[in-house]
Amino acid sequence: MTLPHWLPVWRLDLYARLLLLLYLLLPAIWLVTDFSQAPGVLGRDFIAFWAAAKLTSAQSALAVYQPEILLSFSRTAVPDAFDLPWFYPPTYLLMVQWLRPFSYPEAFAYFTGGSIVLYGFAVYALCRSKRMTCYALALPFVFITAQYGQNGLLLAAIVAAAARMHSRPFISGVLLGLLCIKPHLFIGLGLLLITCASPAMWGGALLSSLVLAVSATLMFSPAIWVIFFETLDRARLLLEQGVLPWWQMGSLFSGLRQWGVDVTGSHALQLIWGLLGLLMTWRVIRSTRRWELHWAASIAGGLMVSPFLYQYDMVLLAIPLVLLVMSACKDGLPGGQVQAFLVVAMLPLLDYLNLTHLNWVLPAIVLFMCWRQSRCSSLPGRS
Repeated sequence: MTLPHWLPVWRLDLYARLLLLLYLLLPAIWLVTDFSQAPGVLGRDFIAFWAAAKLTSAQSALAVYQPEILLSFSRTAVPDAFDLPWFYPPTYLLMVQWLRPFSYPEAFAYFTGGSIVLYGFAVYALCRSKRMTCYALALPFVFITAQYGQNGLLLAAIVAAAARMHSRPFISGVLLGLLCIKPHLFIGLGLLLITCASPAMWGGALLSSLVLAVSATLMFSPAIWVIFFETLDRARLLLEQGVLPWWQMGSLFSGLRQWGVDVTGSHALQLIWGLLGLLMTWRVIRSTRRWELHWAASIAGGLMVSPFLYQYDMVLLAIPLVLLVMSACKDGLPGGQVQAFLVVAMLPLLDYLNLTHLNWVLPAIVLFMCWRQSRCSSLPGRS
């Protein structure tokens, strides 16, 4: 793979190292300059994970789905904690129970640090390149997700590990089944199960998701599922009304609502957008035999489906970017691909700073990149 003359490898290395240094310095500056405000900046979403685990132990799992109780419990550790209702399924509530013994700062450090390490290891296992792993860690997606204290890095690590095990479809499916902790992503990324068309992968995904669901039911109670499904309608209303801030989201639906389009029109255009993503994914898969491009297109196309997509969910696009580089190392880069990489890498930073509201277009750009790359891999002697 040959880079353009204006972006040599040494310059990419320098930019990546500077970004990584910035990511380390910013939290330190926040902690040193105003420690009392640090929890509002660092781990703003993680407080809900920690409070849910503690509340399950102190009262009951059912209390986690009561927003007032969860907020009051969160504010025992962070007095100005945001009001973050628990919309996660019982499967994710099960997975955060290990946070119970720790104080909030300890739990945040272990959770976020562990997620970054797992993400780094999974990306390295996928691409077998220290340089590429460094680039993947330097993506603004990673810092945004870590700063929120969200689980996107953990999900990206799972997807990367599943891609690494693509030649063992049952194990790959077992890993993909773990994504049921975030149903809105599980439905979209379930596109991988369809495009791979492997009964073993389907079986693995079904097995792991069922094991998680049954374990959560046994640990808590069957009633918790009733309460969870009742919260979904409330989550939909909060999304449609903008109580969940549209500018922090990354779907076409949220962008349209922010621009004043009504709810019905936004849902209709989001549906068309999702179908367009499925069509583009199908075109890529039909045009190449490269498994890397099959996976990259399926992940990007899946992210176009859900209207409930946040800035930190975009970290999942890091995996298609890695897969695209792996394909380009075999087949070369089509013209303009490097510029597209830079747009996908840096646009989330502008969106995070509230300078643009275009995160929703990123999966489509990655999908278009997959299509361009597939044309290289379909040249004679390369398929």
